[in-house]
Amino acid sequence: MGNNDINKIDGIDGYATNNDVFVFSVINSGVLPELSAPTGENLAEWNKWVEERPPVVADLARRVPPWQYYDMPETGQVVTVESYFEDGTLRVRVVGDRVSIPAIVQFGVFGIRPKDLKVRP
Repeated sequence: MGNNDINKIDGIDGYATNNDVFVFSVINSGVLPELSAPTGENLAEWNKWVEERPPVVADLARRVPPWQYYDMPETGQVVTVESYFEDGTLRVRVVGDRVSIPAIVQFGVFGIRPKDLKVRP
C-alpha cells in the first residue's frame, strides 16, 4: 500500500500508514519485534505524509503514531495502528493478547477510538 492509498470503510476515507504487514519468524515467542520511530529521511517522509492529510487525520497521526504498540485494556489485546479515519477513529492490527504474544492469527479492527488505547511500556 502506498503512502497516499485510501481505504474505504462504510464510505469514510481512511489513510493507511504502510504498517499493513507484520511477519513474525517465531510464532508465540512471547516477544514482540521492536518498533522504532522513523529517523532521517524516513522522518521527513512521515512528516510530509502527515502534513498532506486532512486536519483530523494529521492530529490523530501525531497523537497515535504507528511505530508504537498499544494495549486495549478493555479487551486485553495488543495492537499497532494501520489507518487513520476522518471520523477520528483508527484501524488497528491486533498483534497479540493476554494469551499469545505475538498473536498466532492477526487481524484488523476498525472504529477504534484513540482514548481506548494505552501506549504499551
